[in-house]
Amino acid sequence: VSDELGYYYTLAGYANGFRDPHININPRTLLPAARWPGFIAAARGDMAVVVQRDPSDPAAPALGATIERCDGEALPSLAQSRVFPFTFNAALPADRRRAITRLFLDRGNPFAPSPVRCSVRTGDRVEQIALRWREVAKPDEAFWAEYANAAVGPAATIHMSLPDLCTYA
Repeated sequence: VSDELGYYYTLAGYANGFRDPHININPRTLLPAARWPGFIAAARGDMAVVVQRDPSDPAAPALGATIERCDGEALPSLAQSRVFPFTFNAALPADRRRAITRLFLDRGNPFAPSPVRCSVRTGDRVEQIALRWREVAKPDEAFWAEYANAAVGPAATIHMSLPDLCTYA
């Protein structure tokens, strides 16, 4: 490798090869700004469904559209080559779900290029679209909440109450 980003992703791949979530590599410098193609997708079987989109981008797929393939590959195959070598564990169903969402987030990994073209189904129509990658807009808290919701599902709601106290006569 010839730069810090390549070095970081080389070490991330090495550490992830142990499939032990207790081993972690953190970059010494900031990773490039997160980029997205104007939509967030959630895994639905071997495909992904658009669950969030940039409303200012008329080219972004519609909410509910299904992404069937990217760069000529089924999404699980693409995740196998571009996500799992560096993060997550393909043996875990939850990580397979997270990896589909992760395909549509670019953090500058020189060994795992972001998808360029995808087959998108909207109703009965399937079209090839070119992905238009751009930085996540600031403030980005809403983006990361939507991204986490797509990747792992909505957060659990926790309610607590005090039990009724009974008195004995």
